[in-house]
Amino acid sequence: MKIRTIISSICLMLLAISCSMGDEVLDEVGKVVTEEESRTDIYAEFDLALTGGTLQTKSVGTEAPDNNKTTEGVINSCYIAAFLGAEDALTNGSEIIASAFYNTYQGGDAIGSAPTKDNPNIYALGNHMIIKIPVRNADATDKPKVTFVAVANILSADAKKDLDGFVANCKTYGDILGRRITMTDPNIFVKFGSATISDYKVREKVLDECVEGENCTKVEIPVHQLTSAIQLEEFKVNKKVQTGTGSKGEPVFKEETVSDANVVSVSLLNAVTSTYVKKADPNVILRSSPVGPLSVGDDNPFHPDYNDSSVSPKPTYENISDIRFYTYANESNDVNKQTALKVVYTVNGVESTSTFKIKTDGAVCVQPGNIYKLYVTITNGTAEGTCTVNDFISNTVTGTWEEVIK
Repeated sequence: MKIRTIISSICLMLLAISCSMGDEVLDEVGKVVTEEESRTDIYAEFDLALTGGTLQTKSVGTEAPDNNKTTEGVINSCYIAAFLGAEDALTNGSEIIASAFYNTYQGGDAIGSAPTKDNPNIYALGNHMIIKIPVRNADATDKPKVTFVAVANILSADAKKDLDGFVANCKTYGDILGRRITMTDPNIFVKFGSATISDYKVREKVLDECVEGENCTKVEIPVHQLTSAIQLEEFKVNKKVQTGTGSKGEPVFKEETVSDANVVSVSLLNAVTSTYVKKADPNVILRSSPVGPLSVGDDNPFHPDYNDSSVSPKPTYENISDIRFYTYANESNDVNKQTALKVVYTVNGVESTSTFKIKTDGAVCVQPGNIYKLYVTITNGTAEGTCTVNDFISNTVTGTWEEVIK
């Protein structure tokens, strides 16, 4: 009896264990699998380039692009960040899903010029960017938009690393917008741009060979200057000469151009050395001394051949209008911090000086990406300045004004 009881107990115990195991399997089989758990690893690979179509420096009228005679369009380093979603939907908290830093100074060909017939200023980034895309499979039609943000030239030629720490310190879109650019001089031509795409290729294996048009997508990111340029485009001196009298005996004058008038030098006062990618720096950090004075015959460090050891002698400024100064945006209301162009000139051997504050739409202000060209006429000792405000992006005028500047 005892033996039968023991055997019976063992059988009941084994049955209980069997049922328990069956329940666990059934629970696992019947478990609701979430969408996230059902996804395959889907990847998109992007062949990135910065397009120079918006780097061309043009002005009003028939002036040709300046990129063939300056280094304004050159790109030597670039930080790229990728986001899920369209740019207009990004918030300060939008997280960066991938980022990379490209640099021509680290050896190799991380950034290469890739000119075309239609656009001589395209820079291809050597390494592709691979992003994991949150969709169920490679045939999914609900792929999210992807936005790429680029900050170019945050590295000077004598440095080997990301000076402003974009890669290490930027985790969100707000981090990029909130990072003050202070380590890169405006003469390095920092640029910013973005591109949002919705039509791109995806694949299930990250190690698949990239085939253009099949499983790899080419993206060109247009960038624009954060630097502004300022130059003296034209300078002339007139004098009023009485030619007779009017019907009421009043003197009649005409203006004649003084032939013996020359610009000795030009200088930029209160150049700004820091900025943000989307706004001017409210702290208005100024260069400690004026830029210049510069004159005809001085070295032109912005000429494309300036650093070419085979070119001798080094390129120099051939005309006053070739001298172009660079600064970041300046929106200061402090009269002692406002950016201005100082002109030293002689008339019949007598030296004089005029200073012209830079204005945008009539207000003393320097906006990013503009080219400020100053046309000065001195008449009987009174200086009048006409300034055209052009942009780096296209052959259009973003604003013009005429005003006496004293």
